[in-house]
Amino acid sequence: MFKWFCALKLLLENQIGKKIKISRTDNGTKYEFNDYCIEANIKRETTVAYNPEKNGVSEKKNQTIMEATCAMLHDLGLLKFLWEEDANTIVYVQNRCPHQALDFKIPKEVFTSKKPDVSHFRIFGCPVYFHVPKEKINKLGACGKKGIFLGYSENSKACIIYVPGQRDV
Repeated sequence: MFKWFCALKLLLENQIGKKIKISRTDNGTKYEFNDYCIEANIKRETTVAYNPEKNGVSEKKNQTIMEATCAMLHDLGLLKFLWEEDANTIVYVQNRCPHQALDFKIPKEVFTSKKPDVSHFRIFGCPVYFHVPKEKINKLGACGKKGIFLGYSENSKACIIYVPGQRDV
């Protein structure tokens, strides 16, 4: 968790010029994180131990994401090990759609001051065919494969595809 926080802090500072001012976490004692927050001048707020309802907004958001994840996996009959890709896709789409809490503004646009492109959106779980490079096929092998669309890459224009039977994404 600590390394993800450090990566987020760098992203905010380098790409959009904003700084983290306050961090709200559970009441776990993470000395490395505490020291880091002191050095970076980040105010640390903690919730009461074993009372997640004290951090209601984030807990409700997590619950909503997990309920949507379960519904999508069960609706499509996908294996449970794909839950992380499913949850990432839900968050990816939600961050690019208007939200009532932001007066129907788009979270990604509020965060970056740029309107996100959604022309690449596809239906989660739809069948897709993808190209197999020449270097990876034998003489009579197929130049394409069939898979199931699971989501989007945050770092490239690539899609995340599951090939049934391979247990690989």
